[in-house]
Amino acid sequence: METQEKPKKKRLNIEAKIYVTKALARFEKPTALSRAVQKIFGIEVSPSAIAGYDPTVSNGNAKLGHRLRDMFFAERKRFLNEIEALPMAHKAVRLQRLDDQYTAAVEANRIKDAINAVNVASNEMQHVEVVELMKRQQMPGPGNGGSK
Repeated sequence: METQEKPKKKRLNIEAKIYVTKALARFEKPTALSRAVQKIFGIEVSPSAIAGYDPTVSNGNAKLGHRLRDMFFAERKRFLNEIEALPMAHKAVRLQRLDDQYTAAVEANRIKDAINAVNVASNEMQHVEVVELMKRQQMPGPGNGGSK
């Protein structure tokens, strides 16, 4: 009967540190990274130790040297810029897709799905409605000291 070898508890090598630092910069969770490091590098490390490689959290500043800290922020910036290039990052695209879902649901007589699409679209639009309301309140007009 074979027994599985338990991963050894040891310090992260530089490759593992770079992997963890870049993954945290992309908002990956320490728990998932702990499992990934164990699988990829054969190193057992706790999620709290992984979190120490994130300079944006309180325990992250002590462990990171300048090189890893700079790498973290460069990767974070790159990742966030990549996100802006994704169509779903834009409200207009999300609303168009929700409208497509709503139309398909109505045509298929799936009322619950249609209602869900309307509710999600309503949540998407709340910010827009608040901004529009604020703009209207700042513009002269009826009730705002302006003329009719």
